[in-house]
Amino acid sequence: MPSLVCLRTFPTREAAIVAGNALREHGIESAVAAHAGGDGGYDFSFASIGAELLVGEETAETAREILASLEQAAADDDTIEDDQTAESDAKRSMVWIGATICFLVLLAKMLGG
Repeated sequence: MPSLVCLRTFPTREAAIVAGNALREHGIESAVAAHAGGDGGYDFSFASIGAELLVGEETAETAREILASLEQAAADDDTIEDDQTAESDAKRSMVWIGATICFLVLLAKMLGG
């Protein structure tokens, strides 16, 4: 059985899964071990805080290079889209404000207010 190493610790299990899926697309198998907190043990459920992305020791260096390359490509895309981001963020904020108001009105009606 190959030895597993922690490639990186992510703040959420979901982020580690996304990175693992990207590696899988490049032929590298991975596993996610999520820390549940408290007893120092690992929890393989979705209710966790932080997660380690594990890969085989023999593929770790290639996996690091792939993730670095993908992160650089994402950063380049972010730079291109910066001009559109402010407008998108404003629209998204308005949608959230509208949704929040609708929720509060519905909640008030449900509570008899």
